[in-house]
Amino acid sequence: MNNGIYELSDDGKTLLDVTDKNISEAVIPDGVTHIGNEAFWFCRALQSIDIPDSITHIGDRAFHWCEALQSIEVAEGNQCFASIDGVLFNKDLTQIIRYPEAKNGNQYIIPDSVTHIGDLTFRACGALQSIVIPNSVTHIGNRTFNQCRALQSIEVAEDNQYFASIDGVLFSKDLTQIICYPQAKNSKQYTIPNSVTHIGDSAFSECRSLQSIVIPNSVTHIEDGAFSWCQSLQSIDIPNSITHIGDGAFSYCEALQSIEVVEGNQYFASIDGVLFNKDLTQIIRYPEAKNSKQYIIPDSVTHIGDKAFSICLALQSIDIPNSVTHIGDGAFSYCEALQSIVIPNSVTHIGDS
Repeated sequence: MNNGIYELSDDGKTLLDVTDKNISEAVIPDGVTHIGNEAFWFCRALQSIDIPDSITHIGDRAFHWCEALQSIEVAEGNQCFASIDGVLFNKDLTQIIRYPEAKNGNQYIIPDSVTHIGDLTFRACGALQSIVIPNSVTHIGNRTFNQCRALQSIEVAEDNQYFASIDGVLFSKDLTQIICYPQAKNSKQYTIPNSVTHIGDSAFSECRSLQSIVIPNSVTHIEDGAFSWCQSLQSIDIPNSITHIGDGAFSYCEALQSIEVVEGNQYFASIDGVLFNKDLTQIIRYPEAKNSKQYIIPDSVTHIGDKAFSICLALQSIDIPNSVTHIGDGAFSYCEALQSIVIPNSVTHIGDS
């Protein structure tokens, strides 16, 4: 069933997608009970949406990439959801689900009733400079504050039992995990506290001012996308304590010239600023801003990792030895100067993109 604005399920109960992505206001038909995953995805002109009392389920990322969205309003009679000042919650106000991307106001104080902050809840909320987390919050979802490009500070109530903040940076309560370094903090250098063992998913993602980050010997894990899109980051030193580096940890770092690993590390190594696993069988990341026009992969390498050379704009040629059997997803994506590449007969797998 398609009414020209919405694609509905055959029984008219589930809103599957918005067919007119240019709408500025959305009124969901009465009788619809479910809003599907990503239903309003990329509705860039959408400014407001009204959720009727019939809605019982809202899918993942239903209102993401709605860059003009100022308000999500819920009918008072709805038994599952509620809104306060245009912000979407579950009915009992224990979970904040979505803060609209274009909502005005540079500070948001999360209500004391909230215990859960959902995945990507504040993603791309461009006006927010400060967020205050009350002592009631026990859970913060994945990548909750991604792409909040004006965010300078995340403050946590001192008596919160699960989270803490130091100088506006969000940590777990025991300070063993750094969760989010606000993207608009203007420091050029940051030294991670010695208590930290884990650098969380996207913890430093899009921190545009940081040129240098000091990782202490206490850190064992660098999670997925931890330093992605740090456009000013020039070099990084991996201490010997690191045992895990997640996918895309150093992706889209356009100024990154060198990733150095301390010789005593048992899991990783570097050669001329290029990151490898310890036995040099996998090349993990070639820094984007290295200025060499040619790179010869060492004969020890069997695997070229996912996005290992992505966006390496200076490279014109890469020599792959006969030892390589596996080329990962996006390994050479967006290498705009790359003129030719020869795949040896040893290669048995080439990933997507």
